[in-house]
Amino acid sequence: MKSMFRKCLKYINIYSLNDVFTPAVAAKYTYIRRTSLESEFKKNYDLPGKQIILYGDSGSGKTTLVYNTVSNKDYIKTICTSDDTFDTLIKNAFAQMELYYTESFSGQASSSVGIDTGAVSAGLSDTITSNSKILLSPQLRIQNLAKEFGKRKQKWIIEDVHKLPVPDRERLASALKVFADASNDYPETKIICLGAVDSPRNILSLDTNLKGRVAEIKVPLLSKEETKSIIIKGCKLLNISMSDELQQSIINASNKLASQVHQMCYDICCAKELYLTRFKSLHLGEECYKIAVDAYLSAHSDSLGLEYEKLVSDLIEKQLLQIIILANQEKVSLEYLRRRFKSINAKTDDDAIYAAINKLSSSDNPILRYDPLTSRCSISTPIWGAFIRIRMDNEPAEYDIYSKEQSPILKIVKNDLEAVLYRSLLEIVKKNSFML
Repeated sequence: MKSMFRKCLKYINIYSLNDVFTPAVAAKYTYIRRTSLESEFKKNYDLPGKQIILYGDSGSGKTTLVYNTVSNKDYIKTICTSDDTFDTLIKNAFAQMELYYTESFSGQASSSVGIDTGAVSAGLSDTITSNSKILLSPQLRIQNLAKEFGKRKQKWIIEDVHKLPVPDRERLASALKVFADASNDYPETKIICLGAVDSPRNILSLDTNLKGRVAEIKVPLLSKEETKSIIIKGCKLLNISMSDELQQSIINASNKLASQVHQMCYDICCAKELYLTRFKSLHLGEECYKIAVDAYLSAHSDSLGLEYEKLVSDLIEKQLLQIIILANQEKVSLEYLRRRFKSINAKTDDDAIYAAINKLSSSDNPILRYDPLTSRCSISTPIWGAFIRIRMDNEPAEYDIYSKEQSPILKIVKNDLEAVLYRSLLEIVKKNSFML
């Protein structure tokens, strides 16, 4: 029996949960192809001299797109933090190349500049008296850096560019021009910038002479079909299945964030101790959704939870958030909000609505984003959207914008007509003392 079991295992691919659902790193086995987006990126990636800016919401799949498209040997990666400057980026790139510059040599009166590759690991020549170090001239450093990238036929991928201070982002924008110019001699030279913003202007402000030499590519959030594909593909690799209801709950709560889909599926699998591909298939039902909700709220209680409690204190603010979430639109007009509030409480005036919008959109970590030019507002980030959706599911009474006796069916209301019809039905039932 053991011998037969071992023979069967030879024909079964065993996958680790950590490789299947990957909320913190780029997806590999559960990568979902986005054909048109991949084609646009690859076209500009292969085009000599073309620098690239990838932008979009955090968790939309920018990093996953890049690392599933390029070869591991083709790039050097730098990840920015809020403590970084342009100079630290340069030093990081030089260090990864093990490339250092020396200022002086013994027995020589001149201070000519030479290149010492691998000086740290290989040791300096006996003729060198000074330590190898990077020169102080930023322009000289970036020009030499572009040249070295060109010689190695490598690209420079810089993640989280939006975290750099504005002056340093301006210097990075100038570096794009240096790399673009270097491509005349080294066609492979290229910088790829990734930033979690809704506009490329919020990453780098480019000179007009760079417009045709930089591709600005937006990475949108996943569609519901793409989100579902992650779940199906991951379940297949682990030899498990999830009910349609559970899949739909995860899709809705994720707010189209790929990273959130991975996180919720990962939390469910961990709770069920599904760490490797199962020999015998296992089905997971809707009851597992609470596992993902509890894990998410626990993980974000200190960050989003505290900020939420500080900002959302009145009923009208909770009503406002639910109206926007249930609208299932990217942006909601003030006129739409007025109509919805009137259907809830005719006494709600415009001043109260404006005050709620202003409060939720003016903090350091705003929940809402309001555009005065178009008189439209939206949830500021998909992460906030996912948090509010999950909180709505976990505490429905807190977000009950109609009556405490209402059915949970209102969670899936998508427009005013459905809301009015259902509300009217409730009134008829209450007047006639019927039971639903």
